[in-house]
Amino acid sequence: MATGRWQQYLSSAGAQSISRALSVAANLLSLVLVARVLGTNDFGNYTFVMACVNIAATLADLGTTSVLAHGLTTDSHAEPDLYFGNFLVIRAATTLAATLLALAAIPFADRGLLGPLLVCAISIPFVASRFFDPVYQVFGRPRYSVYASLLYSVSLAAVSLVLLPWLHVPLLDYLWAWVGCNVLYTVLAFHLATRVVRPRFDIRWQALKSIAALAIPLGVGALFYIINTRADVMMLSYMTTPRDTGLYGAAYKLLDFGGMLAVTALWPLIPILSREQRTGKEGALVAIRCVTEVAGVLSFPVAVVAQYLALPIITLLYGADYAEAASVVGILAVIFVILIYCLIGVVANLSTGTVQHSYWNTAVAAVINIALNFVLIPRHGMVGAAWAALVSHVWMLLVQQRYVLVHAGNPFVLGFWLKLVGANAALLAALQLSHADRNPLVVPFAVMAYAAFVHVFRLIPEEILAALGRSRAGRRAGVSAP
Repeated sequence: MATGRWQQYLSSAGAQSISRALSVAANLLSLVLVARVLGTNDFGNYTFVMACVNIAATLADLGTTSVLAHGLTTDSHAEPDLYFGNFLVIRAATTLAATLLALAAIPFADRGLLGPLLVCAISIPFVASRFFDPVYQVFGRPRYSVYASLLYSVSLAAVSLVLLPWLHVPLLDYLWAWVGCNVLYTVLAFHLATRVVRPRFDIRWQALKSIAALAIPLGVGALFYIINTRADVMMLSYMTTPRDTGLYGAAYKLLDFGGMLAVTALWPLIPILSREQRTGKEGALVAIRCVTEVAGVLSFPVAVVAQYLALPIITLLYGADYAEAASVVGILAVIFVILIYCLIGVVANLSTGTVQHSYWNTAVAAVINIALNFVLIPRHGMVGAAWAALVSHVWMLLVQQRYVLVHAGNPFVLGFWLKLVGANAALLAALQLSHADRNPLVVPFAVMAYAAFVHVFRLIPEEILAALGRSRAGRRAGVSAP
């Protein structure tokens, strides 16, 4: 991938990272305040309701957001306003279907959850509206992502601080305010999108079919993935207590936030890799290799350090009442690394149009997870649920990477991975020998030593360093210009 492509990626990923960081910060504040103010039982109900909302929003998405990023960059869609209009038609249909299904399922829920579930069903059209970032990226306005997220984040933080620790409103009232924040986001995000491309609602069956051909396999896969990742929470809620569900949900939210950040970093690659695949597979393979290596450098130490900082992080965020949740954080940190490489596989395979395996890959993973949960939860509680999730993610990783190897090529260079594994083994040994679990202050020094190793052995690809250098030079030139 040319340096210019990396600069385009850095610009888009930077804006989307700021956007997602704002949303994550506001959502994390909301999460922590619900946990601290409303207690473990309400937090367990909150976790269950949010899991249901995520499933419904994924059904509403049905893979279309990823396809939008791919489709807006292909030569077959020379009329972007027409393509965007047909995309919105499909998106409106899937959102309506998801909302109606959610409303139909509410009468079968526990009576104590009827109110919260009704509110969240009403929120689905707005929660499921996070699909505008590809439009902003393709048409050169990535900063618009920041504007919409800033409005959402500020409004959510404000209502959370006022309603929970100050007014002590019940969970149902707080959820209404949360819905209002999502409405604000949707209105502004759509307005900004129409400033760069005004959708033309001229329904073309060819455009609809081209979107559906890629979106449906991805959507089915994403739906089964959400079921897979929420199965443990739901099964814990029925097989244990609301307290155990709340503890596990508190820890799992960290993985959710990590996954959101990974998606933010990787999804801007979809239109870029799609262009590269049209011009030649070699450039796309180099790009995939660079992303794979940078992901390893950044994510492996997270899994290592999490084994020693789990308890301080959990108690800092949620309080001492949630200390038991630290027992699963180390496992979830390993899942985070696996998830990153699953997402890299999704991006690489979408760029080559290889998506049919999405129909069954995550479905099999969900079956594995549910089956293991039936065995492990009664014996090991939430730790068993975490191990079941780990095994299911390993399955998804193996399948995704198999298709990458076949259709995109081999992005793994043995020498690099030997160095990376050695660096992380040294980091693990340093933390273990210094008893970092009892003395967390040694962790920053160990991480700095790891960073020095990365620098000395040049584990960051030269293409990335060159793009970063050009980006910094461009910013300095912009600042110094009169």
